[in-house]
Amino acid sequence: MDFDRIVNPLMVLFDQDNRINNRPTHITDMIVLTIKSLIPSENYVSTNIDYTRYNEEIKLWKHYRHGENESLMNIFEDFNPHVYWNYKDDSVYQRIMPIILVNNDFSTVKEEVIKNVLFTTGNIETLIEALLLSGILHYQTLDANAMIDRLKEEVINLSQSDFLNKYKKYYRTPIETYRGNFSIDLERSKIQTLNILNLQHSNKFKTLQDCIKTLLDNKEPETIIGKCINAHKKDMNNEQYDFRKYYYQLANYVYKLRKGRIDPKTLKIEKYNLPDIFQLKEGQAFYHSLLNRSKIIRRQETDNNIIVHINTKSGKYTFKKY
Repeated sequence: MDFDRIVNPLMVLFDQDNRINNRPTHITDMIVLTIKSLIPSENYVSTNIDYTRYNEEIKLWKHYRHGENESLMNIFEDFNPHVYWNYKDDSVYQRIMPIILVNNDFSTVKEEVIKNVLFTTGNIETLIEALLLSGILHYQTLDANAMIDRLKEEVINLSQSDFLNKYKKYYRTPIETYRGNFSIDLERSKIQTLNILNLQHSNKFKTLQDCIKTLLDNKEPETIIGKCINAHKKDMNNEQYDFRKYYYQLANYVYKLRKGRIDPKTLKIEKYNLPDIFQLKEGQAFYHSLLNRSKIIRRQETDNNIIVHINTKSGKYTFKKY
């Protein structure tokens, strides 16, 4: 896969989030920390999420976040199974994009996407839609009809027993906490997606429907993921995007990971050094395994909170502790 077909979709993600909201949001945050947690396997031709780092990155994100949703905040405390099963995490489809783009083998893509979705939500519709969107992006070299046939095969071959045997341990809460009949709802969702792939309208899986229309009718996509898939197919001028150089460097980093140009040994953190940022003094320089060499440039304290402004290699962060 050439450079533009890796970089362009990621640039669309960053650009759309910044343009729609006039600033980065939790969606951009999630894309960035997902990219930072990718590491090539030393034994297989794959690039996977290092979940030790991912966990630490998200703990840190809680204090500098540019937004949030209930699924993400449900990770931290007072875990609510109802939120996990029913809420749709709006960062999912965007943050799995680097995982899809960085891997050549679709079996790796599926496994990594499933694990990453289940990290924040067990919502069945979100999970199946994420898998099919992954397939759309992965099979871009096929014509639209052949791609849809592949997607149908993925749905038909999705065995509940095999799926639960492999991925049950990645759910944050036991399947028994699901209110309703998990097996019936999963099969119902599979049937709904097959109907969509047979070009029948549905009130569910709106993002999937948008992408299918884009593929078959060359219509301008309405969803951000549809725009990313469109960008994956086209040669686009990156100059048109208004984004920080840092985002472009991240997209280029994903390209290098896919091409095997980064030694996994340079990415591994053998021992985490995670100083409590809120205990550091103004003007103090320090090393942090996730932020690298950094400096406290301003510190503010009130009766209710501590705000720390930090200068890092990747930019400035504002951390808040309430």
